[in-house]
Amino acid sequence: MAKAEGEHEKGAPATAGAETYSKWRSPLVVAVLAAGAAGLSNAGVTYLNGQNERALEASKAETTLILEMIKTGGNPDRAADNLRFLVDAGLISEPDRVAQIRRYLVTRAPGTGVTLPTGTDRFRIQGSEALGESGSANLKSHLAAYAQYLNSLGFTETAKQISVKIDEEIGINAFYSPDEKSLTISPQIVNDKHVPLYTYTQHTLDKGDKDLNESYGYLQINTALADYFASSYLDNPLVGQEIAKLLTPGNAALRNLDNQATFAQIRTCEVSEPLKAGEIWGGAFWEIRSKLGKATADRLLSAAWRSTPPTEGQRGFAQAFVDNLRHNAAEALIPEEANAVVKVLRARQFLDVAVLKSNPCA
Repeated sequence: MAKAEGEHEKGAPATAGAETYSKWRSPLVVAVLAAGAAGLSNAGVTYLNGQNERALEASKAETTLILEMIKTGGNPDRAADNLRFLVDAGLISEPDRVAQIRRYLVTRAPGTGVTLPTGTDRFRIQGSEALGESGSANLKSHLAAYAQYLNSLGFTETAKQISVKIDEEIGINAFYSPDEKSLTISPQIVNDKHVPLYTYTQHTLDKGDKDLNESYGYLQINTALADYFASSYLDNPLVGQEIAKLLTPGNAALRNLDNQATFAQIRTCEVSEPLKAGEIWGGAFWEIRSKLGKATADRLLSAAWRSTPPTEGQRGFAQAFVDNLRHNAAEALIPEEANAVVKVLRARQFLDVAVLKSNPCA
């Protein structure tokens, strides 16, 4: 079996790892991380001192700016030029940090130094010949922009690189593999803007619990949020329009989040597969979005998912998610908006504990 890219033979020196370790010991990185640690240690004081709070925010902004400017995709010379520009233009103001950056620039040998991958570098396309150079670049950009959107909602990215496999042997399909942390997409549907985003969202939502991944309640909400966040980003409630042309000609899409479906419509296992039940959840999420607006609804749903622990199990993952959604709405929204969320949940029967626990397929 061919070894994955970057995999070492047993006994071979892991030079790449050593280089990475060396880079992260550089004065520049030490300066950035030290500033971040100082910011955390002083966080409690900032609430009592407005001047310190402004200084902390300025320090965070400078740290973010530095990290963005060294995202040069493996080109340390360009990263150094960017840092020199920041210092010369006066965009970095902390004296100690300026001194450390200047020292780093003086001592750095050409072709060496710190650099971070760009957003598109995080996605490694396998089977890119099926897309061509332009198609591969467009897919990377599409995913990178969406990943930034998810990050803005509070989701954090743990995997340094995501493999995106373009595989015609899977038929008209796309899926996420938790064990491999990879996306697999058919070339027939890769140009459906929703498909790569839906598949990547499943990676983002993964809580790393194999048992939970088999939970009926968890799967419903997982697929619903994968639909919802992709649709909200695209500002389009129709899911899988290009796939529908291939699988269900005559239908506008595989799923439509702009619906009024309730769990009263689920009577048999056949219509209560996670994707079908997820469409009901997705309809509720989209309705909440129509009442609160995109930005508020997106943040509210992200917070509810992130605050629901993977230890809830079958019981209860759906129930815990709804409880967190209601709690977060009550805490973060004005009463009229919080009441609107509860009204949507009640109409869809999401406040009925018996409904949330039921599983016709069990």
